Amino acid sequence: MNKKMVIVVFGIVFSLFTFSCATKLPPIDPSLPNSEMAVLLIPKNIFVINMNDVNVAWESGQLREVRIPAGRHTFYVNSEENVLVPDTMGVNALIGSTANYKINKQWLEGNITHTFEAGKSYMITSQMRHRGTFGSQFVEYTIAPYTDSYPDDLYALGIDFGFGETWNEEFYMGVSLGLKFPKLPIFWSINLDSNNLGISGDYLFYKRLFPSAGFFGYFGVGLGLGAKLSSDESGSLSDEGNYFVALGRAPIGLSWLAVGSDMGFEMYVQALPTLGTLIPNFNFPYGSWSIDIGMRMWY
Repeated sequence: MNKKMVIVVFGIVFSLFTFSCATKLPPIDPSLPNSEMAVLLIPKNIFVINMNDVNVAWESGQLREVRIPAGRHTFYVNSEENVLVPDTMGVNALIGSTANYKINKQWLEGNITHTFEAGKSYMITSQMRHRGTFGSQFVEYTIAPYTDSYPDDLYALGIDFGFGETWNEEFYMGVSLGLKFPKLPIFWSINLDSNNLGISGDYLFYKRLFPSAGFFGYFGVGLGLGAKLSSDESGSLSDEGNYFVALGRAPIGLSWLAVGSDMGFEMYVQALPTLGTLIPNFNFPYGSWSIDIGMRMWY
């Protein structure tokens, strides 16, 4: 092959390469209005190499926020080597621990495809996985909706178990069934314990405690109405003349909330002080405290 032929072939290959690069659309159109954009949050340990086969090189030493068009997108991502990654098996998983893994760099790479809705926020997360019980380790990436509060547009069904004591030292144990409707900020529950059968509604204020984790703190205010199922043998506050109880409630708790694209799971523990009165004799103050452990399914 003579020099001219080499130059011609090289020119054709170079032209095709340049044309292919030029025809790739940029992943983000700056002219799009905010109403057509979604937000992607990238933790400091994750490096987004490209989006829809276009190089973007999104990385940062801290949580990064990127606005992207709504729709379905594919990302090619990588992680820092030896980064702290949650183990999903073994003792570390049971105690919620993390560990430094020295793993092959190629196992840190992966593709993620997700559909983004306009006006919503999402986060890339990573988890250590195992190939079989004793197999090699690799990192799995997921994209899930992100919020500083609870997912207001979902239903929630839950159950919790608790124990407590009334102000006149009546110990009780109970169970509650909970329900929340989309777009309504009230958490309703039907409560049954050894003293009362009742219904309550709480307005909860959730706040994410760590940007890249699903741990939330919350507190709330609410009201409860119940029918007395037993009376105090001493005849002090819950004597036989009182059949109902009305209480103000102030739950405060910690929650772990994992929400996927169409469903979520929550576990929580809370302290619940109450203050109110017995009816019809209006014995005030009357109240209780309790510790509750529960779970909710969001869908």
